[in-house]
Amino acid sequence: MGRSPDPHRHEVGVDVDEALARRDEPWAAWASKEAGAFIRERLARVLHALSDLPQAAGRLPDGGCGFEVSVRLTDDAGIRPLNARWRGRDRPTDVLSFPLGEGAFPGLHPEVLGDAVVSVETAAAQAPLHGLDLGEEVHFLLVHAALHLLGFDHQRDDERAVMEALEQRIWEASGGEGRIR
Repeated sequence: MGRSPDPHRHEVGVDVDEALARRDEPWAAWASKEAGAFIRERLARVLHALSDLPQAAGRLPDGGCGFEVSVRLTDDAGIRPLNARWRGRDRPTDVLSFPLGEGAFPGLHPEVLGDAVVSVETAAAQAPLHGLDLGEEVHFLLVHAALHLLGFDHQRDDERAVMEALEQRIWEASGGEGRIR
């Protein structure tokens, strides 16, 4: 994925864990067959919405022009070891974010924001609890992951308030309807 000449075009890569094709669950079928195009379209909207928010735009490379994110869709068995290794929590989670702007070489490729890993299995279980369908839940997780890729967090109460307000604004600006969470 190289830099796009269109400053509003963002590159979104989607990888679906092969194990999902072997699962006999509606969420696995959605992930294997429909999710790629859906995620590319929704995440492009999320990234565009982020570039329009002053709180986020200042954290984006080149003022928010043409950046890249990769998304991996997996199940609970696929995300659990990542959560254990990188967060010290030996259990599945809904989404993990891996910002490329952190670590030993933060400026190496500023146009690449990083990677997100989504457990479609957990998203499917959470969706009805949040009054959402699976696509809407994954959309929200993409909003959440994108904010983490830009360095936003929710560990402290003040951080949580900022992040939740940004999540709502980006949710609405990227096509989500109603109050999220």
